[in-house]
Amino acid sequence: MSTQIETTIGALADAEPALERVAAQKLDAKARYHVVKLARLVKAEVQMHFHEPRQDAFKEFGKEREATFAERAKMGPEKVLEVPPEMLVPFRARLKDLCDVPVTLPVGPITPAMVDACAEITALDLLALGPLFEMTEQP
Repeated sequence: MSTQIETTIGALADAEPALERVAAQKLDAKARYHVVKLARLVKAEVQMHFHEPRQDAFKEFGKEREATFAERAKMGPEKVLEVPPEMLVPFRARLKDLCDVPVTLPVGPITPAMVDACAEITALDLLALGPLFEMTEQP
């Protein structure tokens, strides 16, 4: 088993929802510990290196507008930042740059043995974990 994970911020942001679903399952103590440790590392990296800079990009390239009725019902009465069409190219370039940042997590990926006893974890979740799930067991 690998002792670290080499990936990108974009891959971690994509994998985070599936990791949360795996963490919500009943796993044995060793697997639980590993998944919790991995989830904490992923959450910290994604928050610091993706969510916060992405919000800064919205502030830089976006324009404030009034929220629609549906947006107010979901997020409250605050104004909404929307990126106008003329700013989409530089905004998307910034997001791509954010997603391409390399990350090394000092913990190995989840293995099939860790989740073998949990029938609630779907194959789609394992695929969505991307680099956080090691498809083959190492001898």
